[in-house]
Amino acid sequence: MKDKKPKHAKREWLVPLVSAIALLALTMTPLLKNLDLGISDIYLLLCPSIEQDENIVLLDIDDLAIEQLGGWPWPRTYMAQGLQLLAEFGAGAVVLDIEYNTPSPPGVNRPYLEKTLRRDFDTQFGDLSSYIASLYSALVAEQIPLADADSYVNDLLFATNETKDSLYKSSEAVAIDSDELLAQSIGFNALTGTAYRFLTQKNENLTLDERKKTMSLLQVSAEGIAKNQDRYIDFLPTLLPMTEKGAWAGYVNIEIDPDGKRRRIKPIETLNGANYGQLVFEALLSWLGNPDVSITKNSILLKDAQYPDGIKDIKIPLDSDGNMLVHWPTTQYPESFRHLSFYYLIRYQEQVQELVDNVSGLARRDAWGLMGENPAAELVAYKSAIDALLSNALVSGSQDDKEMYFAQKEEWFSAVNNFLETGYDAAFDTGILEYASTLNDEDEQKTLWLDERRAVLQLFSNIKTSYSTVTENQALLHKQLNGSFCIIGYTGTGTSDLGATPFQKDYPNTGTHACVVNTILQNNFLQTIPVWISYLLIILLPFLLFLLIRGRNPVAQNIFGFTFIACSIVLPFAVYIAFGIYTMPIAAVFAVIATFIGNVVMRFLGEAHEKSFLRKAFGVYIADEVIDELVENPDKLTLGGENRVMTAMFTDIEKFSTISEQLTATELVHLLNEYLTGMSDIILDEKGVVDKYEGDAIIAFWGAPVEQPNHAEYALVSAIKMKKKEDELNKYFLEEKMTPMALRTRIGINTGDMVAGNMGTDRKMNYTIMGNTVNLAARLEGVNKMYGTWILTTDFTAEKNMDRFVFRRLDRVRVVGIKTPVQLRELIDEKSEISQEKLSFLAGFDRALGLFEARSWEKAGRGFKELLTIDPEDGPSNLYFKRCSEYLKTPPKNDWDGVFNMTQK
Repeated sequence: MKDKKPKHAKREWLVPLVSAIALLALTMTPLLKNLDLGISDIYLLLCPSIEQDENIVLLDIDDLAIEQLGGWPWPRTYMAQGLQLLAEFGAGAVVLDIEYNTPSPPGVNRPYLEKTLRRDFDTQFGDLSSYIASLYSALVAEQIPLADADSYVNDLLFATNETKDSLYKSSEAVAIDSDELLAQSIGFNALTGTAYRFLTQKNENLTLDERKKTMSLLQVSAEGIAKNQDRYIDFLPTLLPMTEKGAWAGYVNIEIDPDGKRRRIKPIETLNGANYGQLVFEALLSWLGNPDVSITKNSILLKDAQYPDGIKDIKIPLDSDGNMLVHWPTTQYPESFRHLSFYYLIRYQEQVQELVDNVSGLARRDAWGLMGENPAAELVAYKSAIDALLSNALVSGSQDDKEMYFAQKEEWFSAVNNFLETGYDAAFDTGILEYASTLNDEDEQKTLWLDERRAVLQLFSNIKTSYSTVTENQALLHKQLNGSFCIIGYTGTGTSDLGATPFQKDYPNTGTHACVVNTILQNNFLQTIPVWISYLLIILLPFLLFLLIRGRNPVAQNIFGFTFIACSIVLPFAVYIAFGIYTMPIAAVFAVIATFIGNVVMRFLGEAHEKSFLRKAFGVYIADEVIDELVENPDKLTLGGENRVMTAMFTDIEKFSTISEQLTATELVHLLNEYLTGMSDIILDEKGVVDKYEGDAIIAFWGAPVEQPNHAEYALVSAIKMKKKEDELNKYFLEEKMTPMALRTRIGINTGDMVAGNMGTDRKMNYTIMGNTVNLAARLEGVNKMYGTWILTTDFTAEKNMDRFVFRRLDRVRVVGIKTPVQLRELIDEKSEISQEKLSFLAGFDRALGLFEARSWEKAGRGFKELLTIDPEDGPSNLYFKRCSEYLKTPPKNDWDGVFNMTQK
């Protein structure tokens, strides 16, 4: 006959089937999707961080820039100046992650009005004031005859008219069309791109002509059409003049995963059958030499991309929605890539202007009359001509005009350097001193010329300092920016343009662009497997595990099961590290774990009956903790014990025999049951084990059969709670007349080495504790009578619990049967519960005890007597006061060691 299979054999196949179906269903829920995304973040964190391309520079409009240049949004003239300088320093590409989609108010060039024009007024009116002061001084000193005064006044009027005309001409620059200037500056830097945004509603502000022009400018040339998700219906572009001047334009919409984090971007979006590029993707195409773009279902191919190490084809993997996974660096935003505050560009421009102002100030000095020439004035005229070249280049947009401007500006710096090296400052110094020496010391003109000398030399010093600062910063900025991929974005404290990434909660969105560029430049892509493969793994792996462990013994099932689970966790990570492919393992791993647990449960059900019998058989005799230990380790049913450090507690009711004599047997049993229940519940709640009851006494312990590192703390808390519970019970007992007097419990607690285990015979055994430490706990309970205390313990218990509890130090004693002296401690209360008055009382007691131990009986007696005036019922104070009185009459022997022998048990 063939062996019949167990009835449950067919039901076993339900385990992997149910696991697979349940996890397939869970993959559709946000919970599991978010878990999967979280696992991908952990994988990325554990992998070596992606290298960061040194060409990427984040030009931050940061807190420094806002502090120095004013609150955001800035006048667009600042951005225009920055773009002009980026062209001058040779930036390889400039991504403008700022949407200028509304016209700025017509009006004022605020930076010019607040800084440059004010400087012009200060300088030129300062010169006039100096001229007037000099003329007045000369007239007063009669150095100029009144008959000649008319000619000087005419000169002054002429200078005044010149100043007026100059300032009027300068003030014309206050009125500016900042949008036009920014558009010109975008064109001036021929490698600048602008941003726009896709909309989910119609943009009614675009005219038909603007829409046509803008669409033609925004579209990207590519073979194939990107996946259309029908999310957008229109766009909000940067102003048309700026878009027209830009080298490219890209959209800035961000992809957000279900858990609110950004892990991917869509390089190319489709709207109305046309392709549009993401902001930095468009910039990168220009950076890589405008390779041909080919779009497929799962990738974007860049053909013949010009990388620094050669021309190559780059394949960008896409997910099922057409998104590219961003390979995020594990560092935070400030530590990622190179950063440069946008302020340093504007500061450099101001430093150049400061140099020009110093040269202009020098050119206007009267001292040039001694030299016969004025090369400083030539430098000023030269700079004005160069500024005209810039204006012309901005308007024309001609590359030749721009190169002419750059060359002439560089020549001007060389001319300034040559001017400084010619030694005009030394010539001025010598010439003025020589001329002044020909004048009489009382002559006011001599003083004026010496003042002129100081002013001229100071201006030469200022020019040298300014020139040094400009050339130094020019070299630094050129090193930072030449050939770099620059991304300009607002990152100041007030920005709302933030989002969560796998590694940072509030990550500036402008940094996302840098991470996208870096992923493509490093050719280090991440990708996910198709969803259908993930579903297939969820189905196959549970059945594969089931077939592997089915029919094996429990040990083999556990070994194979844990190994299979470990492999299902480790292998996906290995694939991720090696190939950058994320297999979405969380659902498959859960399905495998569910299958293994289901198999264990089936195994467990077969053993459950035996354990249930064991619990029923012994549950009425021993504690739950002991039953749990016996169920897990049945071999402990054998006789024997183990030595370990534990804490024991003994309790007893004061004068209980007197109480029991006044009650009937039924009343006594009822009273004891109520009392023992209240006290035992506290012990059990504090993880203790009630060993046994001996009449009104309770024996309990902590630290076995399950080890507890803080067993002494549990015992001390239990004792305090038991005394508080005692007050509640006594109130009830006395109200119900269940006892003729209040029940007062004495408690002894001790910690140390004990033997815990089954004691008795093979037919009758008890899980209990034994040893000298246990005996000492029992003795301590009785010693309470002598000291008038309720809870006594020793240093062994108290030493590691001083931070939480308050103890009163008493005698060092030898108890019956134990030779080694022990330090007695009375447990008072928890520190958080005790009053300041009680702490003060205990401090006074400790001082008196110190005097007692020093054999100062009289002083100690006074101390204890004073304490008794505060608390006449304090047992220890009464005991020590009596001792002091006795020792004053009959002191102990000189060789007494201060240890008391306890003669009672």
